[in-house]
Amino acid sequence: IWIAVALVIAGLTMRYFRLEAGEHKAGRSKKDHRDPAPARVEVSAHPIFGGTTGLRQFWGATFTSYRHIIRDKAFIAILLIASIDSAMSAWFVDSLYGVTTWPVTYLVAEILATEFFLFMIILTTIFAGESVWRERQLGSDQIVDAAPVQTWVLMSGKILSVIMMLLTVFCAMVPIGIGAQVAKGFTDVEVGLYFTFLFGTLMPWAIAIVLFSFAAHALAQNKFVGHLVLIGYWVGSIVLSNLGIEHQLAGPGWFPAYTYSDMNGFGHFVSNLALSGGYSVAFGLMVAVLGGLAWVRGTDAGWRATLQRARARWTPRAGLALGGCALLVLIFGGAIFYNTNVLNTYTTSDEREERLVEWERTYRPLIHLVPPR
Repeated sequence: IWIAVALVIAGLTMRYFRLEAGEHKAGRSKKDHRDPAPARVEVSAHPIFGGTTGLRQFWGATFTSYRHIIRDKAFIAILLIASIDSAMSAWFVDSLYGVTTWPVTYLVAEILATEFFLFMIILTTIFAGESVWRERQLGSDQIVDAAPVQTWVLMSGKILSVIMMLLTVFCAMVPIGIGAQVAKGFTDVEVGLYFTFLFGTLMPWAIAIVLFSFAAHALAQNKFVGHLVLIGYWVGSIVLSNLGIEHQLAGPGWFPAYTYSDMNGFGHFVSNLALSGGYSVAFGLMVAVLGGLAWVRGTDAGWRATLQRARARWTPRAGLALGGCALLVLIFGGAIFYNTNVLNTYTTSDEREERLVEWERTYRPLIHLVPPR
């Protein structure tokens, strides 16, 4: 019975369905029940795949992924936890090493940047994986993969969406720091210094970590394996550091030490921050290009299929991008090595600790002297 009803409905639909557009006049008389003569419209499709189309697709992919991220309950929860942790850290910034000090802007901004670095790793690890595998989790991957959109557009749009997510969190950290200063009675707030710390010092490593995360998930071909690779990288970084392998070249993405003061700002640390940030971003771009070559589009995610896709996508332009990124890695890495090992004597943290012990033993006999005031 219902098959018969469905056939009748399908027949009526085919009988009366028209690919025509008709104009509707709102002021028709009630007595005139006749439809106006339909205006025939010639429909012709001329696909345009130029630079403008790619740019529109790129922004579409970016903002679609960004909306998914900021509406995610996990993101909201992590942002809330990070805000509470940052607010507590900023509140106690006026008591350092048992000494009461003013909650000046650079101290609060430095605390916020340091505290948020761990949350930055957590956010990028989680949401890079969610962005890469979202369509497969929703079951719409074959539709998206069959769309006339270039792979670099999809991948770069998702990468930019995660970077925009971090920018959103950075902007949320600024009023937290200002609120802590004002609540402590300190009103000489340097708003620009917050953006210098968060966007100037922290942003290059944020971009590098995002690129690492996307490359790991694209090359791993599995969401949970990608998470495992990223967790292993950060845990391995801590292990290597404890083993005495602390050179900046050994860990792209590691945040270098620096000192800021009201007397000379960032001082001579600016050059090292710039070189280290450039080295990490260039390394991240290099592995991101490899991730783009292995990016899955289709149902086959095996290693053999991945190698076939990489060969098919290997073009002179891809080779130029990979070679250019590798060249930047060599340039920034060479500058870091020259500055660290040639112009200066490289020392590990254990060696520096031994020097401190030696100084203490040397000047211990002078402890009874009254220090100058």
